[in-house]
Amino acid sequence: MSRTIVISSGCGVLKYEAGNIIDSFDEVVRCNEGFHKNCEKYHLFTGTKTTKLALNPRCLLDKQVQHAITQTHGYEGVREIIAVNFNIDRPMYPELDKMSLYPGKTLIETDWKTSRQIHLGTGFPRSCCGVIAAMHEYVTTGEVWLYGFLPVDPLTHFYDDHEFCLTAPGISNRKWIEVENTFLRSLPNVHFLEDELQ
Repeated sequence: MSRTIVISSGCGVLKYEAGNIIDSFDEVVRCNEGFHKNCEKYHLFTGTKTTKLALNPRCLLDKQVQHAITQTHGYEGVREIIAVNFNIDRPMYPELDKMSLYPGKTLIETDWKTSRQIHLGTGFPRSCCGVIAAMHEYVTTGEVWLYGFLPVDPLTHFYDDHEFCLTAPGISNRKWIEVENTFLRSLPNVHFLEDELQ
């Protein structure tokens, strides 16, 4: 049976030298800028394999991201682009000619019902790209592994910079992440790689 792991782009991925374990999965999903910040100095922690990329609307339409994925050596293994839909009511990209953006890649949109399910499960109006990507893979395959989604200090948005996580007004970063993780842990066949590494 094929195994899928979704890797966070936050600094939680630097807690363990898990690169070889990550690369042993059949499908490795990375999120937003996390894929091109996956520079050599982090390979011991993050691994090098990427078969799918989950991109939010901003990253999906970013020319630099498009160039990196379609023209830069090292991303030949990326077969699928997951366009993450934050909208809980309807498809987000009905008018977009998505296929022309990433020639040679399969481009699919997460079902808006996935966003709604997370919304109902957490009580938050929306969730992060990584959690929606994780739910997309879970709904598609029935089982998914996650890495780097647990709260750590400091809570940075990307592991290669110091941009701190942003959340909805009145909700602390840690509370948001804790509620999302509680929701994910409530689902059968959702596994956290950190549980195996401790």
